[in-house]
Amino acid sequence: MTFVQYITPSRVGGAETYFLELCAFLAKRGHRVIVVTKRDSRLRIEADKLKPFGVHVHGWHTRGKFDPRTLIRLIRLIKHEEANLINTHLTTASWLGAWAGKIAGVPSIAWIHGRDKKTWFQFAGRLIAVANSVREYLVEQGVPEAKIDLLYYGVDIHRFTPPTDQEKAEAKQSFGLSPQARTISVVASLIDRKGHRFLLDAVANLPSDLQLLFAGEGALEEDLRAQTKALGLEDRVHFLGFQRDVERVLAATDTLCLPSLKEGLPISIMEAQARAVTVVAARTAGIPEVVREGETGFMCEPGDVESLRLALERALENPERSRQIGKAARTLIETNFDREVCLARVEAYLVKQGTPRA
Repeated sequence: MTFVQYITPSRVGGAETYFLELCAFLAKRGHRVIVVTKRDSRLRIEADKLKPFGVHVHGWHTRGKFDPRTLIRLIRLIKHEEANLINTHLTTASWLGAWAGKIAGVPSIAWIHGRDKKTWFQFAGRLIAVANSVREYLVEQGVPEAKIDLLYYGVDIHRFTPPTDQEKAEAKQSFGLSPQARTISVVASLIDRKGHRFLLDAVANLPSDLQLLFAGEGALEEDLRAQTKALGLEDRVHFLGFQRDVERVLAATDTLCLPSLKEGLPISIMEAQARAVTVVAARTAGIPEVVREGETGFMCEPGDVESLRLALERALENPERSRQIGKAARTLIETNFDREVCLARVEAYLVKQGTPRA
């Protein structure tokens, strides 16, 4: 089958990482995959790396959700390539892609990666929720349950494995840290809803030997650096920028923290759990589906600095207990979120939904 996969963000976060993995998987399975993304962006650079798998990549300049030029180009592309389906990700692509699918006469399926308003997805033929909480949020907004399907992300459990002690030591040293350093990492774009600012405030009141690793890029970096300086944490906070080698970051991580205000089902948490890293995360959206307090991680309330500080203390106070929780989290991922199994389900679903061509 021929699938048009459409996404517009410039940065590479969790949803974008999944998008790239899905496109590569479908191409390897023999499908024709046509990627449309933003021109002159990091995501376009990463998408170009899929070309050896047979993925066709288009980089366009999209001027927001009401861009008739992009809509016309999408319609022409779908017709020219005789696509069986257009699969969209996030709000702008889903709004434009739904209209393009209707006009071109092919099904449109929109991925809902977080707790987004239904407005931008209402004209898609079907919706895919990445977590049960996302599905429930759509239903609360009046979207018919029959229109929504639940398909979880998966994690490559052979790539993300528990690191050896030597691997952990070498990873910490690669970031300029002592092998004995205690580390808390955030693997997320530097944007407001990820909650980095709450973590900085919390760590200012935790033991001074803790080191923070921020792996990601985004518009909030300057503000976070200013906050770091104001709190006197400049020697303890390390801005790593975009990191393609997430495994190395997680190997250097003792505790992964994601104090988000808004989420879907964060891939960074699941990858950390696959590496048996202790997770501290906010109780929001799909996170409680994989982080269970005291069983597979520790939880705090969104936007609550004191709740976050206490959750971090629980994770740090008993290293042996945290190791056991990390092992339990690894088992959860192995059992329920194996990437190959999850992606195969998505493939079967898309094939079923696609319009047959002569």
